[in-house]
Amino acid sequence: MPVGSLMRPAPLIEVGSSLEVAAHSLRESGASILVVVDENRLVGGVTEATLALALADGAEMTDPVERGMDIVPSIAPYSTGAEALRVSVEDRAASLVVIDDLGRVMGLISPSDLYPKFRRPLRPYAVGGMATPFGVYLTTGYIGAGVSKWALYATGVLMFWLIAIALVSGVQLDKYLLSLHLPPEWVDPASWAFSALVFVLLLRINPLTGYHGAEHQVVHAIERGEELDPKIVARMPRVHPRCGTNLAVSAGLFLGIFMTRGWAPDEIRLLVAVLLTMGLRKPLGAFAQQYGTTKRPSPKQLAAGIRSGKQLLEAYASTRNSAPNFAQRMLSSGMLHVMAGSLSMAGLVYVLGLIFHVDTI
Repeated sequence: MPVGSLMRPAPLIEVGSSLEVAAHSLRESGASILVVVDENRLVGGVTEATLALALADGAEMTDPVERGMDIVPSIAPYSTGAEALRVSVEDRAASLVVIDDLGRVMGLISPSDLYPKFRRPLRPYAVGGMATPFGVYLTTGYIGAGVSKWALYATGVLMFWLIAIALVSGVQLDKYLLSLHLPPEWVDPASWAFSALVFVLLLRINPLTGYHGAEHQVVHAIERGEELDPKIVARMPRVHPRCGTNLAVSAGLFLGIFMTRGWAPDEIRLLVAVLLTMGLRKPLGAFAQQYGTTKRPSPKQLAAGIRSGKQLLEAYASTRNSAPNFAQRMLSSGMLHVMAGSLSMAGLVYVLGLIFHVDTI
């Protein structure tokens, strides 16, 4: 494309103007160069570097702008972007002045103007989400996009069985350690830690963590205003400060410290648990996300997350914005659907226990 269709307006100053006015104009415009003109014809340019040289040379602020001016590279409006890039690199110029064949200034062209421009869709201030075994669910608090509510229900079912297997494993370890006549106050924390380890290992071997990583990367891209391009989204971090993992880690750390009896009175354990949880919740939450509850998504999982993100942005752009109340946020968050999945499994296990006379509590 010709640079005339890519250029931006140029801040101008007439010859004979003072350095004080030039410095003020350069500061206010935020441009990389202030173009000096004589009846709109290019004379030179003032930059921060040329102003610094003028000041170091003893120039007064009342001196004419020519004291802080230098020759600047220019280019014709019909030149191509490739030519503009070549001149910028050869002259190490942050901006080129676009002039017509009569030397009249038309605008500025900078390397950032040569990048392809895309239409940025409206962006919500904050995005929440949830990973499911079948893809990614995203929400603004009142708009949901991505996988269906049944996928969220399936997440609750899956989480119930992962937690159940982990807890049963911990109970079995608890019984084994007690059979060795170990102190009960140390057996319980060890069993809980083993249950947590089993739970994390089960998470790592199913697709949920990959979709969880994709969800976080897409949310980061949306909140940073990035285009939902696979190359860009793949560079986004998998750790997000609003992830529910942080809350789970904080609760686990607090209970683990407070429930470990024998090393201090209840009041001291409570104080230590609060202080350590407040101090370690962020780094431990980030560690748990990076190495536990998320993993690098596969191309298929990343594509699913991007699809959900684009659906959310399209719906957000065409929906009247509103401030959701608590009930709307809860319904849109997907938590109720996940809880329904887990509770239905708990009810099923309880009923089966009654039928076959097995204690499931």
